[in-house]
Amino acid sequence: VTLQRQQYKKLQKCTPSAMTRERFDKLAEIGFEFNPYEATGEQNKTNGSQPQQNVKPSSPLSSSPSVTAATASVSAPEKDRSNRKYLTWEMRFEDLKQYKDEHGNCNVPKDHGSLGRWVRSMRYQMKKHSKGEHVSSLSAKRVAMLQSIDFDVNTTKSYNKRGPSTPASSSSSTIKKSTPKESAEASASNWEEMYQQLRQYWVTNGTCMVKCLPYTPLRGWMVKQREQYHLLREGKPSTMTADRIQRLNDIDFPFISTTKNLTWEERYEQLKEYKDRYGHVVVPRYSTDYVGLGKWVQRQRAKYKDKSEGRYSNLTDERIRLLEELGMAWSVLKQCKDRAERLPWSTRFEQLLQFKKEHGHTVVPQHYPELGNWVHQQRTHYKLMRKGKDSLMNHTKALQLAEIGFVFEVKGRKPKAAIKEQQLQNNPPKLPPFNNTGECWTDEVNFPLPDMI
Repeated sequence: VTLQRQQYKKLQKCTPSAMTRERFDKLAEIGFEFNPYEATGEQNKTNGSQPQQNVKPSSPLSSSPSVTAATASVSAPEKDRSNRKYLTWEMRFEDLKQYKDEHGNCNVPKDHGSLGRWVRSMRYQMKKHSKGEHVSSLSAKRVAMLQSIDFDVNTTKSYNKRGPSTPASSSSSTIKKSTPKESAEASASNWEEMYQQLRQYWVTNGTCMVKCLPYTPLRGWMVKQREQYHLLREGKPSTMTADRIQRLNDIDFPFISTTKNLTWEERYEQLKEYKDRYGHVVVPRYSTDYVGLGKWVQRQRAKYKDKSEGRYSNLTDERIRLLEELGMAWSVLKQCKDRAERLPWSTRFEQLLQFKKEHGHTVVPQHYPELGNWVHQQRTHYKLMRKGKDSLMNHTKALQLAEIGFVFEVKGRKPKAAIKEQQLQNNPPKLPPFNNTGECWTDEVNFPLPDMI
């Protein structure tokens, strides 16, 4: 059912569709609703009116008067034109004409429902058409229809915020442009608002350097003030004044960026100085002596990796040769030479059986070559399995290990304090022996027997 409605809409828009006259007539005979929104009368219920019954759509295969009839049948005054669902381009155009009759212009605000969004789209397409670009959805006939109602293409963005004007205040189809004085006052008001935001940021953070990421309007305004300041110094037209410079100086505004974009050759000279000073070129990422050099070296490694793997890289062979002359380390990751070879679980299990045959138990020390780490992993995954978490251990493996006497839980090492306390309980300290007269025996050779004390 949804597919048939979609094909009907495509046919209305004169696009390729599987809907034929025969199929349309058959669906219309059984009372098929091509537009469920009109048939259910949801829009009318919200307005307190009764839904329309048996609304039969006109055949899209007929002549142009049928389109006009269909438009007239759904463009009743009680319809909500701002949000209702449209079927054809002509229906939107009829609503735009009615909007112009009511308000005196075609500048529908973007928050005026779907009609506002459609007008915004038409304005964008008309601009492309005026530049000579091809717009598939905008034919010459439609362009003429829009021009016939004085459709304004170059409208101001501020209109969308003010909303539609009243018929009394709008005598023409175009929006009245603001005077230079009003524009200057609006610009000054906006500058003052952003300045107060920057001042609050300075009070809170102790600096005017707004972070680049995430990008904020305040960051963009700060960059713009720098641009205007440079234009003023170059003698070009600028909005920067002496009063604004003074106010920005009061909050320590950085008119000149402290970061400098160095060329590849300049960074290479820094790397040579770093090697002469430290004897290597493995620069830390955050070097205090050479700011930015560590990240630059890291980028060279990334570009070299892209080039070696056949991806695009702007690192030339000449630059690679220059870096290798300095002893450039293209890979600084530590390579584990003693890493155990990956073997199947059954192979490790056979090694555990061999260990039990030789030693009589399965408690393999963790430092035992290769097998010790594997045994430790089996205990770890067994605990995860019992807790219901993701684990490589299953019941079959656990049963095989249990049949050979595998110890799944090994008592951990006790703290030194606990070990010392246990030793004191098992072996109490020996007190120096005393005789009947209270003298202490100090000679171990003449140490008396218990019956002599």
